[in-house]
Amino acid sequence: MRIFAGGEALGIVGSDPGMVEIPSLRFHRNGRQISLAKTVKANLTHAPELFGINGPVSSRLDMEARTDKPDLVISDFEPFLARWAGKNRVPWMSIDHQHALTDTILPALGPRLDLEGRILSVFVEWLAPSRDRIVSSFHHFSPRQGTRARFVGCFLRPEVLDATPTDNGHACVYLKDPELLGRVALLAAARPDVRFEIWTDSIISLPSNAVCRPPHPVDFLHSLASCHWLLTTAGNQLLGEALRLGKPVLAIPAPGQTEQIYNAMALVDSACGDWSKPDELSTETVARFLGSHPRYVKACQARNEHPHQVDGTTAATEMVMERLGSAWQDQNRLGTRAVVAGPVGGHHTGAGNVPVGWSP
Repeated sequence: MRIFAGGEALGIVGSDPGMVEIPSLRFHRNGRQISLAKTVKANLTHAPELFGINGPVSSRLDMEARTDKPDLVISDFEPFLARWAGKNRVPWMSIDHQHALTDTILPALGPRLDLEGRILSVFVEWLAPSRDRIVSSFHHFSPRQGTRARFVGCFLRPEVLDATPTDNGHACVYLKDPELLGRVALLAAARPDVRFEIWTDSIISLPSNAVCRPPHPVDFLHSLASCHWLLTTAGNQLLGEALRLGKPVLAIPAPGQTEQIYNAMALVDSACGDWSKPDELSTETVARFLGSHPRYVKACQARNEHPHQVDGTTAATEMVMERLGSAWQDQNRLGTRAVVAGPVGGHHTGAGNVPVGWSP
């Protein structure tokens, strides 16, 4: 097993004896907005390898492959390993959420956002151009005609799958943006009948019906499993966890992240919640959302009657083993050795159980 990872993933797999550190591409911001110029500049040193030219990462992968040549590479939207596999004719597949932008029919959002979506989908296809791909999402739009992608649900931790949902009546809030948190404080002051449990690293002034706590994987899950509704950004993983627990979501797409707007639209399409622009979050928005709460709960219940559509781990595992079996047969015919990787994965609330190959 070889796990290649960087950035936040190191905190999850850093102690694994088969882990190898590689660079991680990162977004950079101007305030709340992602800055294309800053992002390009910060990642410029990796440009040669992203365009297929040999460099230190490729050399490190070559060195690892001399002793343990992989039968299969799996990339969670990680480009260095994917390009190495392509150059060395090693079978590889992608398991990620980003290819939803390229392989499903996205809703129309207006001229500017539609253009951003098209640009983003071209970037996704360029960065990870796997023909063999698994797309993981809490809810899928209709597949594009001719796509070879296979679609599964989110990868959910056992702790989420085993949790027993209750309803203590509070609003669970998971946000990082200071400006949004200020709006939530105003919401809490205007709704003294609602208790707010806010999970963030920021320090803000709150009314007596709201409490602020630093994120913690166990405590946050308890709050989520026992809340009446969730207020958060539109990240795929947390939306999947909330809906699995039957919790309606009011999503606020993170500024500058077009992908999250599509996630918010997918939430509406699932009928399990609604979304709001950051500057439109208000007491009226919350009142409308809570007025439809019973309908959202029923939609969550109906969705959860099909567990194979909710948690994608089993389906993805079967697809990986099928692909690995084909790779083994091809390699054995050539007389080469098999090297298999094991499970890895994670997100902001704790480690997941995502089956992988020779990959991050």
